[in-house]
Amino acid sequence: MRQMIQKFVYELLKANLTVPIFDYVPDDEDNFPFVVIGEDTVKEWGDDEDRESGEITVGISVWSRYSGKKELKSLMESICLILDLHDTEVYGYNIVVMYNEFSGTALNSDGITRNGLLRFRVLVEEADTLS
Repeated sequence: MRQMIQKFVYELLKANLTVPIFDYVPDDEDNFPFVVIGEDTVKEWGDDEDRESGEITVGISVWSRYSGKKELKSLMESICLILDLHDTEVYGYNIVVMYNEFSGTALNSDGITRNGLLRFRVLVEEADTLS
């Protein structure tokens, strides 16, 4: 389930954003702005022992060196719109809901780099299969 969500989030962001998407923070200074799919958590959800289900949180960071916050906030808003999902079936699972539950911005200690943090909550269950 965890890998499925990361793959799905990556594919959605890659298809809809024009900036690089990583699962690590690159050292290369030429990548700004960029997005990082970060840490996640998984907790079992539901009471049907025959169907896998879970509550997942996914962290996403946006990095920018644009003077000001416009670029950072624009990318963060785009990501929220892309990942606001309900009743979406993917890879044999049904995403019941995916929504942004937290966002914030910070100026890094170098005084140049800005970082936006987003956390999404996802309720997912194994899709019904025909016998």
